[in-house]
Amino acid sequence: MDSNQENSQNTENKISKSNCYCGKERNLNIIEVSCSHCGKFFHESCIGYQMGKLLAFSQNYLFTCKFCSPTGLEIYKRISSSPQQMCITTIANLQRKSVKDGNLRYFFSKDKEIIPFIDAYWESITTIARKQTTGWYATILKTLQSHTDLFVCQDIEGDLSFGLKNPDLEIIKPSYEKLNQKDDDNLMESFESNQNKVGRQQKRKFTGLNEPATGPTGKKGRPNSDIGAIVKLPAHGYPLEHPFNKDGYRYILAEPDPHAPFRQEYDESPDWAGKPIPGWLYRVLTPNAVLVALHDRAPQMKASEDRLSIIGEKGFCMARCTHFVTRGSWYWEATIEDMPEGSATRIGWGQEYANLQSPLGYDKFGYSWRSRKGTKFHESHGKHFSNAYGEGDTLGFLIMLPEQEGARYINNTFKERPLVKFKSHLYYEDKDKVSDTLKNLKIHPGSKIYYFKNGECQGLAFENIYAGAYYPSISIHKSASVRLNFGANGFKYPDILNEYKCKPVKIVSVQILLSKEKLLEMVSVILLAVVVILFLYKTYKYVMYRPENFPPGPPRLPLVGSYLFLLMLERKNLHDLALRMCKYYKSNVIGYYFGGNTKVVTVTSYKLVKEVLQRPEFAGRNDIIVLRLRERNFKLKGMFFIDGDFWRDQRRFTLRHLRDFGFGRRFNDFEAEMREEILDFIQMIKDGPRYKHEEKFMKGNGRLKFPYSTTATMTNCFLQVSMGQRINREDQAKAFKGASGSFGFIRNTDELGNFISIFPWLRHINSRISKYKNLRDASLILYNFVEEIVKREIDTYQDGHTRHFIDVYLNEMKNEEQKLIGFDYDQLVMFCLDMIFPASSTLPIVISFLVRQLTNRPEIVAKCQEEIDFIVGNGRLPGLDDRDCLPYCEATIRESMRMDTFAPSSVPHRVMEDTYLDGFFLPKDTAIYANIQSVHIDQALWKDPENFRPERFLNHHGKINLKKDFSFPFGSGKRLCIAETFSRNTMFLYTTALLQNFNFKPDPVFGMPSLSEDECGTGSVRYPKDFWVQLEPR
Repeated sequence: MDSNQENSQNTENKISKSNCYCGKERNLNIIEVSCSHCGKFFHESCIGYQMGKLLAFSQNYLFTCKFCSPTGLEIYKRISSSPQQMCITTIANLQRKSVKDGNLRYFFSKDKEIIPFIDAYWESITTIARKQTTGWYATILKTLQSHTDLFVCQDIEGDLSFGLKNPDLEIIKPSYEKLNQKDDDNLMESFESNQNKVGRQQKRKFTGLNEPATGPTGKKGRPNSDIGAIVKLPAHGYPLEHPFNKDGYRYILAEPDPHAPFRQEYDESPDWAGKPIPGWLYRVLTPNAVLVALHDRAPQMKASEDRLSIIGEKGFCMARCTHFVTRGSWYWEATIEDMPEGSATRIGWGQEYANLQSPLGYDKFGYSWRSRKGTKFHESHGKHFSNAYGEGDTLGFLIMLPEQEGARYINNTFKERPLVKFKSHLYYEDKDKVSDTLKNLKIHPGSKIYYFKNGECQGLAFENIYAGAYYPSISIHKSASVRLNFGANGFKYPDILNEYKCKPVKIVSVQILLSKEKLLEMVSVILLAVVVILFLYKTYKYVMYRPENFPPGPPRLPLVGSYLFLLMLERKNLHDLALRMCKYYKSNVIGYYFGGNTKVVTVTSYKLVKEVLQRPEFAGRNDIIVLRLRERNFKLKGMFFIDGDFWRDQRRFTLRHLRDFGFGRRFNDFEAEMREEILDFIQMIKDGPRYKHEEKFMKGNGRLKFPYSTTATMTNCFLQVSMGQRINREDQAKAFKGASGSFGFIRNTDELGNFISIFPWLRHINSRISKYKNLRDASLILYNFVEEIVKREIDTYQDGHTRHFIDVYLNEMKNEEQKLIGFDYDQLVMFCLDMIFPASSTLPIVISFLVRQLTNRPEIVAKCQEEIDFIVGNGRLPGLDDRDCLPYCEATIRESMRMDTFAPSSVPHRVMEDTYLDGFFLPKDTAIYANIQSVHIDQALWKDPENFRPERFLNHHGKINLKKDFSFPFGSGKRLCIAETFSRNTMFLYTTALLQNFNFKPDPVFGMPSLSEDECGTGSVRYPKDFWVQLEPR
């Protein structure tokens, strides 16, 4: 078996085990057609025939694949579509679209979906002319209702909806057993009967001579419009009609390349719709047998149906065969079947640029032997060579092309050339290079050409011929007829093969000759180009890849995801960048990547932010290294950053028992203790620093440094609730140190968690660049401060005596069952840390924002003080009972939290299960950020969000109107801050006490604190840079 037959057999074996030529499985997202013989499905892009308008799941066609076709060429024909087939195709496409939209449906409205779809795709669904009236609507309805074996119906509030009785889309294909296959069967019979005849029993028909070889005809003998689909072809499977090679251009038949890279991406991508098919998706189609090349001949030359006989007409013109040789010894024969008086032939070897409208040997590209007088010709110079030959003679043609040192042989792919369409087939269009080839012609040393007549060698005709690729070539004058034999069924004189050690041309493979240097250069360039293109493509695809129905957003890079793009656009305020990206992508939901594959989503707008905060499937937390390094042994414990059943159990236990000690509700004892704490703080402001640790945060004359000056007193407020203790003023250096750990953690992260979250291993290489050391040191400062307090309470714990919340937790830890669900020492320490952390940092930051606003707005201070003086006076501190009577003070606090959002991107959430948000699909474990800042500056909600205006929270009676408060300073839903009530009460008591006792003045040294955004920092939360203010006693 020769190599071509072996390749063909391998391909047939492969296709028998899979669907398409490419060997890939079915893909319902692209158009596929089913073969009428083997029943396999083939991708549209793998089929050489141009099928025109066609829809997925169409049934109105007849298709035969190349392996089932008797000609070896695909057969395709459009046919009329019945109403049932039109409805099946329509509903199947609607069902597939619903799957792609993420909302699988099986029933579709007749009036709203089915009829409009058929109307829009009429030409693709059927060959019937489009109806001018709407009468076909009734036909469709009747079809859907009557064919209960195919369709099912639902009546939804008077709207008829229909679906497929069997919704499995993979089974949809034409009912070929019902189609008329007469043409195809006749073609098979004709092929088989013709193949059984050999020699003179088979009547040869010459294309274009006596009768047209253009297949079936329509009415009145005119060619059928579907001629290209069902044209009768010879066994070699090569189209009978070709574009002719002409001066300047050559045409090479192409077929889909099933091994082309990125074929599936091309099939599924809508970007190529309406554009020319890229040449690299196809390959050169080479006939399995050596034949007369119909496209590479003068139009006057007529070839027989089997393309092994050729007849001339009028003056000399030429035809070449399909294959060529470049090295080795090759032999073929030609028999003169008819030589009328006055006709002549010139036969021999010619290169691809030999002029087809001239006799062979007219130019430098051909070497021929003439019938008259036996003259040999090259470059139009004739020399006597042998006696003449004529009708009945069998001629032999032998060429010897020794291997050239340094030469290599490789097939030309033409994949860089454009594709053109002719008679439903595609061809590479290649420009000839006659002038360049003439300049570069070189002698092929040792090359020879011999001619034979009836088995007798006529001698050496040519030697040292020009190097190149040589085709068997024939030129004929007038109507001589020549039969060609390339050895497929043996030669008439086979002894020549053994005597001259040559091979029959039938087994030649297509080659081109290249020099070693050019080959290496070309291979290097091709390999480099392939690597670069593949790298660029894969990089582009990775960078721009978006999961199906995932929100739009910035591209990503390997390993770091979108993080670098975000930092390049905005290094400081990522929440502001999210707002800009939402405007750019015209979406309130944007998606990007953190690290290599961690999906992140940010949402804006009041509706979506509220939805994210309140929906239970968004209540998860992300597990990243930044959160784990807060604990000594890197365990994920505490209250803020856990989720699942563990979080629910801890939250339920904490809220139930903390309320008993005044946390989260009105509690007189707690309020009295807080009042004492506030009085001590006021006295400390008036007296100035008494201890060395206080000198860092306060000076005489009421000068305070915010936010640090309030950290110790705020920490004491929480300790009173949870442990029933406070830190005395002389020992508050420990509290200030613990607060420095809280602030250090905030300032060394960003809203996404910093580089250390992407590359945890960076801490082992350079802990300073990754900020790991700063984060770890700050975390351990706070951890050690909290652990010292907890250990002191454990040491003084007495069984059966409950003093505070810590004792309640210690009692629970004694229960062995509770230990199994996380009630242990590490969880207790981290819970206290999560409560002390906001008390020592969050509350001081929020009050610092308010102090900064009040210092810059004396008119607001005056209104608040007037309200306090009128309601409370100066004989006592304002209490929680006065809160409803001090609406302007309360509104001022709320306005400050709106204008200076503490957590503009909220604490990040995690998607607990696959779900949808605003029509976008969010897979499980996607990190999701609710951009609270977008709500707090939304002009539609606040009208003038850029202005500090407490009145926006008041109704026309001057009372607080909670319906006007669209802010989320403490979050919302199940993840609402458990300390919201505690924090609001603490802020109200401290703010009103300071307003009652002091005026807010610019610091005499540092001046007025700036309200500029440049004077704020953004770490894990937003905070003001350190500033000084003078509180002047009233």
